[in-house]
Amino acid sequence: MSRAPPEESKSKSAKAMHVTQRVLTIKKRRVGKGKRLVLDSLSSSGERTTGKNKRVSKSSAYVVNLGIANAIEERNRLENDVLIEKSEVDELLNSIDVDQMKQNTRKLGREIVKMGKRDVPGVPGISNVSNDIPKAVPTDDMDSVFEEIRKSRDQLDKHSVYDDSWRRREVEKKYAEKRPEFRPAVLSRQQLRDIVDEKIEVVKEIVEGRKKSHFYKLAKQYSRSSSKPFLTDLELINLPKQRYFGYFGVVRSYIIAKRIEEKLGMIIRSESKENKVIEFWGVNYYALYVLTPEVIARMVKQEMGFGTLHEAYEEMEKTNDYGLFVMDKVKLE
Repeated sequence: MSRAPPEESKSKSAKAMHVTQRVLTIKKRRVGKGKRLVLDSLSSSGERTTGKNKRVSKSSAYVVNLGIANAIEERNRLENDVLIEKSEVDELLNSIDVDQMKQNTRKLGREIVKMGKRDVPGVPGISNVSNDIPKAVPTDDMDSVFEEIRKSRDQLDKHSVYDDSWRRREVEKKYAEKRPEFRPAVLSRQQLRDIVDEKIEVVKEIVEGRKKSHFYKLAKQYSRSSSKPFLTDLELINLPKQRYFGYFGVVRSYIIAKRIEEKLGMIIRSESKENKVIEFWGVNYYALYVLTPEVIARMVKQEMGFGTLHEAYEEMEKTNDYGLFVMDKVKLE
């Protein structure tokens, strides 16, 4: 095979370098699918086209000008990207009414503050929130306007309807007035795990059907009322949860359930093959809504000095609000 003359090789190399350099100098940047970008329109030789700019596919511009082996790959990857002329961008920017934007911004700020002024039952002091943005703030000073909006938003956040700290105060006040002696112990993660370990034999007997369970009976009734083979998300949402965890709260109940699964998970799964109730609830929810409440009931019976589990079950329903709004707010150590 004959080699190309040195002069011809140099010429081809120089041309390839020129094309590559031309690509690097194109005003380009990659954008996401469907977005547009301003680029110079180029001819197939890498030079600017004369006359009026034309709208061309960004992928086409790359293929024409790259002059390298991965041009086809680049085209496929950028196939949906397009170019837009600078005149169209200018037209879009000129259509924006800056003065109207300023007015709308101030209006939004006032609406935010008005929302913060609305009275919310049980939230003291919310009606004292000012609903005025100082008139001294110049309309063309957008930084000042946004600062006022930020202050108003922060004030609103302090009294948000999603902030249930006021509910905690109400519940604490309720128990302080009606049951001043009610001061349940705040148990740590390790203490909860230790209690489960102490009562694990009782829990095992419930799983194997050798001991009756109040919460198993409830779970059985719930499964029979369902037309589904397994517990659905909607059924779980509609579950009357106030009877299950008492003053221990949801957070600590999850720790108990997790420990039960660690100790008896294999046995529960084995029983589910023959027990339709366990199969319906699944291992996780069976541990949480059947076995965990039975452990809690025995803890309540012991702590409150009750003579029967029935008294403990009733106490759990009565003190559910304490668990939800007080105990769950206490950091789990």
